[in-house]
Formats: sequence, structure tokens, C-alpha cells
Amino acid sequence: KSYLIGGAMPHSWQIGFPSEMTKTGDNVFVYEGVLNYGGFQALTQTGDWGAPFYVPTATTEVSSDGTTTSAFISNTDHTNMWQVQRIGKYRVTVNYNTNEMTSEFLEATPVYMIGDATSAGWDMANAVAMQPVAGSNVEYNWTGNLKAGNFKITPLNSWDWLDFYRPSGDASHISTSGITDSAVVYRGNDGNDVQWTVDEADEYTLTLNVENSTLTVSYGSTTGIGSIASDLDTQNSCKEYYNLQ
Repeated sequence: KSYLIGGAMPHSWQIGFPSEMTKTGDNVFVYEGVLNYGGFQALTQTGDWGAPFYVPTATTEVSSDGTTTSAFISNTDHTNMWQVQRIGKYRVTVNYNTNEMTSEFLEATPVYMIGDATSAGWDMANAVAMQPVAGSNVEYNWTGNLKAGNFKITPLNSWDWLDFYRPSGDASHISTSGITDSAVVYRGNDGNDVQWTVDEADEYTLTLNVENSTLTVSYGSTTGIGSIASDLDTQNSCKEYYNLQ
């Protein structure tokens, strides 16, 4: 058997149940699914931090533009890992015959808001998607109505994903004045399920940056007049066209 473990994976660093790969050949294993912004390593047994892990010789970025092929070694040092720079769906192949990891980026994916402040409540199947920002690999945006209540953010709309993006402190409040603390951490509950608290129900625009670990909030939508064009009709009266964004 072969597994993947790390902050990029659904079960994060849970040594007792890392993400199992599918065997596709003699000593060849594949994992296909969403990877979070973060690192991962390979291993062949669970429950033992002292067992050998399979890691690159230096921390190696996983490409979000095609494929990455990287040699690995057996090591009990967990410093080096494969680093995912863009949340999305990937196919990861670990070949223990050639000692190589190959990753293929398949598509970008949203992150999801879950909580009673959202329209989904705590129904993970209907969690609210924050879409990737065009031109950015690390930002996610959403505009809509929030209720008074709480929420947190997950890389995948599944309770199988254990860690969440959440406020870095004990509390962070959202109102029409903005957000009291924009700092974000990515972690499990750890006995303290910290969430963002919406104090005033209204329309908001939220932007999550997973690289800078921030959540920015503005009151209302970002819709505005992006451009104005004019033309003349047949009677030379001026017509104006507004492009609302």
C-alpha cells in the first residue's frame, strides 16, 4: 500500500489515517483528487512517525501548469516535501520502481464556505463556493448575502476534509464596518473550533488569499461602472452604453 500525508491532503498530517492511493501496477500507486495549498509526502505504512517516508531531495513545487516529475528518497526527516501552490484537482503517481513522483494538474477548483451564516447552513453538500480569482493562483472571491452567524472555509465540500481555513485568533467579527482581524490559519479543530462571526446580516464581498493567509471583507458588492461608450443614433442624439461589472 501507499499513502500521501501533509497539509495538502484531506486528512492533513493524521498519521493514523493518511490518504490511501490506488494501486495501478507493480509498486505503482495513483491518487486523484483535490490538493490544498500546502505540502505532502509519501509513505507505505500508517501509525508510525519513525517509519521511512518518501520525500524529494529538496522541497519541490508541484506545477499547476502541466506535469511535475521528481525523484524521491527514503528518509525519516520530514523537512522536504512536494509543495502545492494552487488548490485544484491533481493526479499524483508514486512509482517505487523508479523512485519518482509525477503530478499532473487537472483543473482549478473552488474553496467552500460552510456554517449557519451561509445559505447552506451546515449542509456540506451545498456549501457555498468561493471561485478562483482570474489571474491569481492563490485568491478566492465571493459576493452575496450572509446571515448573522458563523462560518469557516474548506478546500473541498466534504466532511472527509479535516482541516479548515479559520480565524487565527480566538475570534474575528464581520460587519458592515469590515472584519476585525483578517489573519487566517489552516488547521483542524484542536478542541477549539474557531470560526468567523457575522454580526450583521447583509451583502458582503469576501476574498481569501491562501498564500498570505488573509480574509478581506468589504460591505456590499464590487459592482460598479466599468466603462462607458457612446454612439449616435440616426437623428444624431447621443446614446450612452454602460458596462456594469
